[in-house]
Amino acid sequence: MSGWGLSGWGWALTCEQATWPEAQRAARKRIAQLPQQNLNCRTAPSEFVKCLLYRAPLGTVLDLYKKAYPGTDKAFGNGRQLTWNGLGTPASIIIQPVSGGTRVEYRRKSPVSEQLELDLEKALLALQQQQKKSPWTYLMPPDCASLGLRSSARYAVGECAVLPGNLLGRGPTIAVSISRSADASVPLGTMRYFTADQCGPHFTKEKP
Repeated sequence: MSGWGLSGWGWALTCEQATWPEAQRAARKRIAQLPQQNLNCRTAPSEFVKCLLYRAPLGTVLDLYKKAYPGTDKAFGNGRQLTWNGLGTPASIIIQPVSGGTRVEYRRKSPVSEQLELDLEKALLALQQQQKKSPWTYLMPPDCASLGLRSSARYAVGECAVLPGNLLGRGPTIAVSISRSADASVPLGTMRYFTADQCGPHFTKEKP
């Protein structure tokens, strides 16, 4: 999706995830290399859901997912259901054979903090594309709403500003505060700074 981007089920391999066991990281890398396509699937605002069709047999996909997302494993219809707790909230991964390959559905509860970070990443990507097209955006950066970052049913944007970075290598940052949240995962009324570096997109403790 981008230089830091999303990889399948969420954030790309961050510096923290780089400490995961080698077998787990290798399996995720192999999964990403399988021929695949996105599928539409039922979702809800409070869930993170991803559905994919892999052009590979059930046995191959199941073996890789069991290594990449270690947890419990049980029968589910004509396939298997894995439960993985690696991100703090249980994730259900249903793997089933279908015409043309194997269908995988990944589903877990998504806190507001995760939705906010996903929306901020999309905004950074949109800004990055604008900066590639016109260096003038470094001098006259767009506002947050024009980058797609606006209030939703799950949270309300309080203050928001785009810090464009510079042509010498300092990347862009979005400064944002949240005035309303559907859960307690996001601090209210606090200006925070979202940027991207070699560890992927993330909030930083320091003001740029």
